[in-house]
Amino acid sequence: MDIDQHYTSNMAKLLNSNLIFTGFMGSGKSTVGRQLAKRLAYRFVDTDQLIESASGKSITELFTISEDYFRSWEFQICKSLQSSKQCIISTGGGLLTVEKTATLLKQMGPIIYLKASAQVLYNRVKHSTHRPLLQVSNPLKTIESMLETRDTLYTSHADFVIDCDTLSVEAILNMILSEYDLT
Repeated sequence: MDIDQHYTSNMAKLLNSNLIFTGFMGSGKSTVGRQLAKRLAYRFVDTDQLIESASGKSITELFTISEDYFRSWEFQICKSLQSSKQCIISTGGGLLTVEKTATLLKQMGPIIYLKASAQVLYNRVKHSTHRPLLQVSNPLKTIESMLETRDTLYTSHADFVIDCDTLSVEAILNMILSEYDLT
């Protein structure tokens, strides 16, 4: 297969696919995802927003019932998106912690991990009141601890990892567009 055929084949696959963002809360999944969707004329989908809409409850309320209950909602929402094409999907930070959900997501398109340090993540979300995992006495320590576990998980499922500690949204978009030959 020559380079033009390879390029055309990859583009055809991607155009019939989705791009999926994963990463810890505050990594920029929604911000970058919305901008990328606008650039590509794709539909932007935030799994947490879909869960809230479908369940009639906030993420915090669902977590109060139980984390397992919330994770089952994540799986159902991903299942409902299975036949979607040309979507930019922003996932909740813990969505990949359930293997069957991660496996399902992997079938829907390339997974892009927006990686950031615990300190950067904390600085981005410290004033947020709607994030259940921050409602603890030392949120930075919680982020550090969870990120230590999740970084390996995110990396193992990702097709592309972007360290976005010091990158602008525009720089991240350009990296993605270049990686997937969408420029």
